[in-house]
Amino acid sequence: KPSGKKSLTAKILDEAGNVAEDGEEVMSFAFSKTMNSGFNYTAVSPDQTKMAVVGLLPYVKKTSAKVKVAVYDANLKEISAAEVTIPGDDTKNKRLIVNVANDGTVYLTKRTKTSKRGIILDVFQVSGSSIEQEYTFDLTEANRIHSYTHAVNEANELVIAGSYYEQKTLVVGNQPTNGIFYFTTKGKNEGVFRMNSFDAAITTLEAKKILFSGETVFLAAEQLKEERIDPPASAAGTSAAFDYNYTYTHGNEYVFGLGVDGRSKFQLEFEQNFTARNFHQQYQSAYYMLGDKFTIVYNDLANKYLEDGDTGYSSIMPLLVQVSTDGLMTSPVQFKNELKVPYAYTMFPSFSIQKSANEIIMQMRNGQSTKFVTLKVD
Repeated sequence: KPSGKKSLTAKILDEAGNVAEDGEEVMSFAFSKTMNSGFNYTAVSPDQTKMAVVGLLPYVKKTSAKVKVAVYDANLKEISAAEVTIPGDDTKNKRLIVNVANDGTVYLTKRTKTSKRGIILDVFQVSGSSIEQEYTFDLTEANRIHSYTHAVNEANELVIAGSYYEQKTLVVGNQPTNGIFYFTTKGKNEGVFRMNSFDAAITTLEAKKILFSGETVFLAAEQLKEERIDPPASAAGTSAAFDYNYTYTHGNEYVFGLGVDGRSKFQLEFEQNFTARNFHQQYQSAYYMLGDKFTIVYNDLANKYLEDGDTGYSSIMPLLVQVSTDGLMTSPVQFKNELKVPYAYTMFPSFSIQKSANEIIMQMRNGQSTKFVTLKVD
């Protein structure tokens, strides 16, 4: 349609996999052009009792961006609704990141990028019918954000953390990152920002997940490089269709322990090195809090762990490691012998969910079928 109404409908999926026949319209707004019809975003609170739905209204030149925000409970009953204006002139190159806290507070993080400053993040805190707080943080002119991730803690505060690089070290390919940055909405009324530099640069460090335990914030990160394989000369400049291929290099895993003010407590490193073309999900890791310990499950080369008399069916082996709030690391649980993955199957740690305080359900598959396994840590 050249114009009309854009709507988003939610349907409840029960534990048996049945989709409700009737849905609930959770967001709608008008648009006048298909190519400028706005965007919808959703987020769920950490305790899974609330869902935020955000509608970014169509772009209008020389005006401020308008956003519709609605919060629903687990039964899709509307708790609050608002239409807010993001200060400043709107831009087309923005992206919204949405988080919702257990108390229903909605955080809108506006991401923009400029040639002079790189990635810029501005945070708007919505409660009830208005933006009640605005936050911004600056890595200074000498530094640029390389990657970041975000989460809401039990105090209903937003936390954004990631890696940064010095502007003078910008390179194509193996980008050195020089430290990590940390931001939080302390008490929901004060922005706290901190940067922690590395003793030595770490190349291509991608922030993956933020987890919390008491007064410790865990930031999981991985050395990850993506390279696009350009089409052959015979295909360049022709009308022939060409699907791009990609090479992914997975390097070491890192876990950074931070205080609630962002101060560095510890840094741990887990060695791995894999290269894959296009499909690389088997080398992506899983990160959870089991009990009060940070838990990472990842695949590594099996021959690093198989000793005389050990048995295993695959060239890669899943490992499970836990880290305490003091940075003490347990010996890796090695999935060999009685714990070995079945013949011809590969464990996919990133395809997993947390079932309970000490259980994870994880996917394994071969070329023909998929199985699910429950990992329980006592």
